[in-house]
Amino acid sequence: MKTYQSLLLIFLIVLTSCNKNKETKQTNEPPKKEWKLNIEDEKLVGFSEDAFTKVKWFYWVKDQDTTNYKFTFSELKNDSLVSVSIKVDKQIDFKTCLDSLNALFPIIEKDFDLNKLYSLYIGQTIYYPDFAKETSSQFEKNFGKKITSHEKFNEMMMQTPITENINSIIGKYNKKINSYSVEKFGLLEKSSFGYLIKDADFSDYPDFIIEGHVSVLFEDIKP
Repeated sequence: MKTYQSLLLIFLIVLTSCNKNKETKQTNEPPKKEWKLNIEDEKLVGFSEDAFTKVKWFYWVKDQDTTNYKFTFSELKNDSLVSVSIKVDKQIDFKTCLDSLNALFPIIEKDFDLNKLYSLYIGQTIYYPDFAKETSSQFEKNFGKKITSHEKFNEMMMQTPITENINSIIGKYNKKINSYSVEKFGLLEKSSFGYLIKDADFSDYPDFIIEGHVSVLFEDIKP
């Protein structure tokens, strides 16, 4: 991974760890018509000021409630590449996030050139029950419970329905998944899940999950 890509990933991890709405209630409900889309400009300072032309937060609110997931879009200064990250506060299916992201794209297009969409930061798989179960099942089928190389993990991920679902919403921008990246790649046993999310229900989770910060890199679809 190139140096600036590594710095970008670190920035996204830090950015998505910040909870800007601590006083509002969080809800697992997907956005509906009565929910209002909220858009905030991130104040760029330090590294972010040097690296990005703009960073915007997108999420939905209703009364004092806000969805427990938010999207951050950022545009790099040097080549105008666009990255999106998902910030999740509580468990929610990854498909719900993808559906919301797809519905949000027409609004995003007003501020960002999505034909330059470069990456998607997903974060820890434990926050997405469907993602955790799918990747754990495929991993055990291919490798048992022994850690494997990033290359083999990436090959496995490219064959999953997750890849198909992501490609289905970015294809209209002539993009497809190039590869998956996992920062601090490992396996986490169910007995340790509570260290990542407090007071959560893991009864429907598998015996282990993929641990680490997951990102997806995109590439152009070649004719």
